[in-house]
Amino acid sequence: MLKYELEIIKIIDESVNVKSYFFNKPSDFNFFPGQYCWISVPSKITKPAPMAIASGLEEDNLKFTIRLWGETTEVLFKLKVGEKIIVSEPKGSHFPLSSIKDNTKLHLIAGGTGITPIRSLIYSVNKNQCNLYYGAKNQSELLYNNEFDKWGVQINTIIQESDSNWRGRYGVVTDLIENNEFNNDDLFFVCGPRLMEETVVNLLIQKNINSKSIYISIEKFDSEGNVIGPVLQLFEIGDDF
Repeated sequence: MLKYELEIIKIIDESVNVKSYFFNKPSDFNFFPGQYCWISVPSKITKPAPMAIASGLEEDNLKFTIRLWGETTEVLFKLKVGEKIIVSEPKGSHFPLSSIKDNTKLHLIAGGTGITPIRSLIYSVNKNQCNLYYGAKNQSELLYNNEFDKWGVQINTIIQESDSNWRGRYGVVTDLIENNEFNNDDLFFVCGPRLMEETVVNLLIQKNINSKSIYISIEKFDSEGNVIGPVLQLFEIGDDF
């Protein structure tokens, strides 16, 4: 497995327990939106952790947005600009850019940190084709909100917890799409907590969306334990979903 030792050039606090790390992208680092890398820290005894690539194909820097959730991320969160991490070559299946035609509408449905691979997709396609539906528990957990104006896509957001500063909608992400009508050639990309993905998929199926038009970011392994996700069409997932 090809590995890169990369120096951190910038760190952004996205929320209380989420940070984005930026690196100069190696010239031979070729990836597609939806893929991930194994990340570890040199000289630290921690297991490599899988992290979704947050940067898009049109961006010069490589970006990972990381939530604090285990031993490896605890070490990562202590690093500063100028320190280095080990990044594997891109892994896993990805969003099918070749299936996106010029007139295809892309409905991107995200919950919480599930926005990370969807950000990568937004920065890799024609933004005029994208509609984003994004939900989180509270306003502070809506990642990248400081970037939204730059994205140039139609953005619909919703939160669950009451907030006196919030001027948007309250509820769950399915509330954003339950009254929408979609075309047969639209494509759907869903990424977030498992329960959120299940409720979104059930709603799309009720709307008679073809399972081959729905792509989900989900961990799936073959019989030998190799990751064959994370991006799969709904019909490929079968009983594992």
